[in-house]
Amino acid sequence: MAIIKKERYLTTGEFARLTGVTKHTLFHYDAIGLLCPEVKLDNGYRYYTFSQLDIFEIIFSLKELNMPLQEIKAYVDGRTPESLLKLFERENLIIEERMQKLRQMQRWMKEKADCIQSGISAPPEDIRVRHEEKRYMVLSGIESSDEMGWSIEIGKFLDYCEEHGIRSPYGISCRQNLADIMEGTYDSYRTLYQLLSAKPKKVAYEVRPEGDYVTAYHKGRWQDIGMAYRRLVRYAQDNRIELSEHFYEDYLLDGLTVQREEDYLTKIICMVRSA
Repeated sequence: MAIIKKERYLTTGEFARLTGVTKHTLFHYDAIGLLCPEVKLDNGYRYYTFSQLDIFEIIFSLKELNMPLQEIKAYVDGRTPESLLKLFERENLIIEERMQKLRQMQRWMKEKADCIQSGISAPPEDIRVRHEEKRYMVLSGIESSDEMGWSIEIGKFLDYCEEHGIRSPYGISCRQNLADIMEGTYDSYRTLYQLLSAKPKKVAYEVRPEGDYVTAYHKGRWQDIGMAYRRLVRYAQDNRIELSEHFYEDYLLDGLTVQREEDYLTKIICMVRSA
């Protein structure tokens, strides 16, 4: 039996405690040849060197980056200063991409929370002129005139938005024309849009200008939205307000936040035309 100076080595248990992993993890690393004990005695005892702590640190760091163990092994087996620099360069790009996606998700969650809070505090029967900030809209035209066709068009638009990293806290919104509303047609949906607070990149968009908008709310299914439109138009007429050419439907409470369509809440706005 070989005789070793134990003060120069770490047992499997000691190495596991220092690295914060289980013995089973170390056994697995040994089995696949990723990190093998420096010494294996006939009695089954295994010993690691202190220098292997550095190797474990590399393994742990790369594993945190979701690198497969086989790729980590390939690097460890042939590691050089140059290969580590190249590896860091590649992984840094991956980290930056993940951080960007996390920042986008964080921004979406904050805006969605603001949207929900607005829906909770909005008085459904209230109609008034409110000031709206400048927003950006990614739009898509609708050619179909039936619900099945709308569903297909919405699906295509969602695919397009996902492909370009576009996600609005309001979900898919709809724009209607003043001429249709004044004729009593409340379901002539010809344009879909995603409403964004930041200017989108690499896609076409339109600006919804900052300004004063007549604002009404509709609680319930979209098929019954005509009641809210009639109230909004009557309010504008009673107060001699000239409306602009488009109405916008922004969804404050939708299927993500409430269980029944009867509890959906839509904000309808139309810009006040300047004199």
